[in-house]
Parts: sequence; structure tokens; C-alpha cells
Amino acid sequence: MKIAIITEYNPYDKFSRSGVVNSIYNQLLRFFDVIWINPAPQHGKRLFYYKILSKIIYWLHKCNCKVTRHLPIITNLYAAEIKAKLPQDIDALFFFDSYHFAKLNINKPIFFRNDSVFHQMINYYYFNIPASFIKIEDKIEYEAMNRMTALFSPSQWVKNGVHKFYPGNESKVYVIPSGANIYTEPEYSSKQLDINHIKLLFIGYQAQRKRVGIAANCAYILNKKYKIKTTLTIIGRDVPIEIQNANFVNYIGPINKNKDNEYKKYIQELKNADFLIFPTQAECAGIIVCEANAYGIPTISCNTGGVSNYVIHGINGFLLDVKDNADKYAEHIISIVNNGQYEMLSKQARELYLTKYNWNHWGNQVSKIIKEYLS
Repeated sequence: MKIAIITEYNPYDKFSRSGVVNSIYNQLLRFFDVIWINPAPQHGKRLFYYKILSKIIYWLHKCNCKVTRHLPIITNLYAAEIKAKLPQDIDALFFFDSYHFAKLNINKPIFFRNDSVFHQMINYYYFNIPASFIKIEDKIEYEAMNRMTALFSPSQWVKNGVHKFYPGNESKVYVIPSGANIYTEPEYSSKQLDINHIKLLFIGYQAQRKRVGIAANCAYILNKKYKIKTTLTIIGRDVPIEIQNANFVNYIGPINKNKDNEYKKYIQELKNADFLIFPTQAECAGIIVCEANAYGIPTISCNTGGVSNYVIHGINGFLLDVKDNADKYAEHIISIVNNGQYEMLSKQARELYLTKYNWNHWGNQVSKIIKEYLS
């Protein structure tokens, strides 16, 4: 069976899109012949129009008008480009963005993996989209939902979104959790918490959305109020300079997993951490939790978006209310310390990684579903 994976992201890149495209590409290779097709126009009139439209969208964004690519003229360009590039012997197509196939009229199964649907993102990730554009873009998303054969969703939140905003398509949605984007077998031994020095880890490439400020304030409170030496290691960007320079912060900055030395540094920080602190304001899934699970690191996060599929309250961490402040995060960490829960949470996090939150588990389930459709 031959599948075309269709994305503008290089499937060999371990950095872009949190490494998800790379991990899924490698999983599909376990079961199928796979080719990569870039749906972006490369030459001729389609490229000319594509460049103009991309610049228009760029300048609309600069003017705080946050339209997306769910627009008929762009989706038609993608559809024409894909048809021109698609070999005749392809059995199925696999997408990561709905606007790539919304206008693709083709007699082939279309499989789709995404961690959200368009309307869920309005005033959640996407702000200041004019109402007229929302109506147009919603129509494009509905066309994609009707056209797809199956959607592999990493969370129940996505399935709920399909049911609420694009009804009639929820039976096509399969909730299959993502895995950890790590490329060496994670070493694990039973973790013991040193209550004399707590090591928090924050990872976020949009640190403001993921609320690095709450993470920093939590570490400050543990140091000052509870008199427990606490270090906060930060991997990511968009971190205010006053947080970077705080005496209890170990600021590393962004890490590119494509580079061996940076990947090794990333793994070392996971091994060193006691807790993943993840107070995100908005989150579709939270693959970083899978990576924390791999090393037996409990996660303290909040119940938003698809996070509750990854942080199981009381099992591998705790989910707070999205309105809770840094004091609440500190209180939960102190409660874990005082109640002796840490070792249990760590072991359960590791077990979740081994049984559910790994890409081999994803590949086994998805390949079975695809083969059933193709048989």
C-alpha cells in the first residue's frame, strides 16, 4: 500500500511542529510505502498567485487581522498543485492541514491528523478574525470535514469540537494520543524527590501563551514562602528578560532537536527535572507531557483544550483550573512533597508512556484503521 504524506513541513525535520510530522512520517513508514508531497506551488502561475496571497495574509497579520489559509482561492491553489504532483499509483493521502484538501476532489481516501478544528481556535489561538472571514473559513473547514475519510485526533477535545461545530462528521474521528518526540530509548530508574532542592522544568516556544510568568512566580514562592530551594529551568523563547535573569532561573533558550548536541542537552534537562510545570493558557494537546512521562516526571498543568488527555489528574500529575495563580501551583507541589505522592506519580507517568503515550502505540492503531479502509 502506498501513501502520500502531504505537508509543507519537511518530514525529516525534528523541530518544526514539535516534531509531530517527523514522528508520524516514521510511523507510517513502518507499515506502508510513503512519499512526501509539498502542496505549496513551486512554479508557474500557481506560484505567482500563491506568493501574492501569502504576502496579503502576512500584511493582514501585521495589521492585526488574523485570517488563516482557510480561504477558497488558496485552497483551490493547493488542490490544483496536489493533483499535478500526485502519482497515479497512490492508494491514500495523509494530511496535517485541512485547507490543503478542502477543495481536493479526488477518488482516494483522505486521512487527516490535527490537534484542533478551525472554530475551536477562534479567540483561543486565533484573535481578531473579522466575522466575514470566520464565515468563509468555517465553510472551508466544513468542506474538509465532509471530504475526509478519517481524522486521527490526539484528544477528546478535537472530537467534541467536530461534534459541536461540524456535526455529522464525528463518527470519522478516532481519538489516538500522540507520543513523545524523543529519538533514543528513554532511560528510567525509580525517581526520588530531594526535598532540599526542587527542580522545575518549563518548556515552551510560545512562552507567553504557556504562561512562563506563572511558572517563574511558582518557583519564587517555593523559595521565599516555603523556604525550599527551587530552580526553574526554561527551554523556549519569548521569555521576558527579568525572568531570564532571575537568580533561581536556569534559562537555556530554544533547543533544536535536529542538532545532536542540543538534543542531548534537552534529554539531560528532562532527566534532571523533578516536575514539569505547564500552566498553559491555551493548548491543543501538550506533547511535552508525553516526553515528561517518558522520564517519570509528574506534570502540574491546567484543564484547558486537550491537556486533560495527557495529564490524568492524580495519576501522572495534577490539573488546576485555568484561572489559578502561581500560589495554587506551589501549593500542589508542596502537597505532593508532604503527602509522599511523588514516587507513585513518577512510576505512573512512566507506565503511561510505555503503554499509551508513545508513537509506536499511535502507529499500531492508525495503521490498522487505514488498512481496514483500504482493504
